[in-house]
Amino acid sequence: MKRDLAVIVFVLLLSVFSFSETLTLWTIFGETTSEYKKLVEYTKEYTSKTKINIDIVPVTDLTDFDTKLRIAAPSGYGPDIIATAPHDQIGRWAEMQLLMKLDGQVDEEILNNFTSSSIQGVTYKGDIYGFPLCVESIGMVYNKELISTPPKDWNEIIELSKNLKSEGLYGIVFPAVEPYHSYAIIRGFGGYIFFWENGEYVIDDIGLNNEGTIEAIKFIKKLFDDGILPIELMDRTATHSLTTGSFEEGKAAIQLNGPWVLPGLKERGINYGVSKIPVLPNGQDPKPFLGIQFVGINNFSKNKKEALDFALFLTSKEKMIDFSLSTDRVPARIDVINDPAIQSNEIIKAWAEQAMVAEPMPNIPEMNVVWTAWADALPLMYSGKQPIEETLNDLVEIIREKILILQE
Repeated sequence: MKRDLAVIVFVLLLSVFSFSETLTLWTIFGETTSEYKKLVEYTKEYTSKTKINIDIVPVTDLTDFDTKLRIAAPSGYGPDIIATAPHDQIGRWAEMQLLMKLDGQVDEEILNNFTSSSIQGVTYKGDIYGFPLCVESIGMVYNKELISTPPKDWNEIIELSKNLKSEGLYGIVFPAVEPYHSYAIIRGFGGYIFFWENGEYVIDDIGLNNEGTIEAIKFIKKLFDDGILPIELMDRTATHSLTTGSFEEGKAAIQLNGPWVLPGLKERGINYGVSKIPVLPNGQDPKPFLGIQFVGINNFSKNKKEALDFALFLTSKEKMIDFSLSTDRVPARIDVINDPAIQSNEIIKAWAEQAMVAEPMPNIPEMNVVWTAWADALPLMYSGKQPIEETLNDLVEIIREKILILQE
């Protein structure tokens, strides 16, 4: 009897001490950010409840993060938890089996708490590889000193631009030569990169030369031709600085940009507001890329159970509300978005409304071969140096060729 009891105690002790007493967490957030400070607060709270310590390691350069993870994780020296990293890395990491699949590990009821678009972003080839924590996209940031209420459609934007032009001001600015920023309009007209079907991207179905994309490019080109968008925005070396600079200096009423520009506006004391990008002439919403910061678990970790428990703690309703309000980040849970505390925050609510019509940036490795050729093509079409349809057909052909090389 005593021997049996000793065996039971030994087994129980093994269940408690079968993992390192300290979990390691890698994060993309730097030590001076509000996001990092909240992670420190949450890990301390978790440790006080569970007696499990969590070491936070900031790896703020994404290339460095990727390289270190690919080397360290299979060798047993990687993190137990990733909190957080951008979702567009998931495809490559999943192919290398660096991330634990959540399917079958987590109740579907829990996953149903997250927005469908954020779950799409952490899904690769039909499997879910992370918990969404927060999301972001570009939206319409406007200067309240120049316009009292945001425009409801592009006709209003165009009329506003014409009126302000006589005062030496811009109605709207955005880095139109950047694929990331122009995609909202392309997708709104019906263009797309890779078709999404049955939980995965169909890489053979590329929509960057379809009728929707053609109409979108024509629409943006006309904005340049009519002087609505300043011609200087076609210079890729200056397009971002002109966009943010003209707005910060009070020379532009609207910029289409992401939440990362807000700290600069606050610092300069700009009285700004945020709203959804207005509907296009076809009556459809622009659909910008959605970026998701996700919490993942190292597939090589010996402490998956404990790491999963912390991931659930970090992405709980209570923690996500606090994280969102403390960092101005848009939450990824439906119940958090609908919480009165979030709905009463004008800026977060506006970004959340934009995020609801945004679509995740494809998280597949093939996206890496898309950006350069796409970016090269845009100014050539806007300026009229090359015909739109022919250039888009060439673009898609270049992408297909590069994908074949990638697959070799």
